[in-house]
Amino acid sequence: MTYEQSRRDVLKAGTCVVAVALAQMAMPGFVFPSQKEDEELVPFLNMPRTAPNRLDWETLDQWLT
Repeated sequence: MTYEQSRRDVLKAGTCVVAVALAQMAMPGFVFPSQKEDEELVPFLNMPRTAPNRLDWETLDQWLT
């Protein structure tokens, strides 16, 4: 019994392999460089107020909202 693979099956399998390979890679440092010791985080001075019915992103302490 022979099984013929369609082009769609090959593309789906290849996409899955690429997705798994990319998921295993670490994020390079030049994409999101970490803050150095001599650097200082400068806050925004003119940040607009959050509306009463909106989520205030500045006061979040958990990533799950």
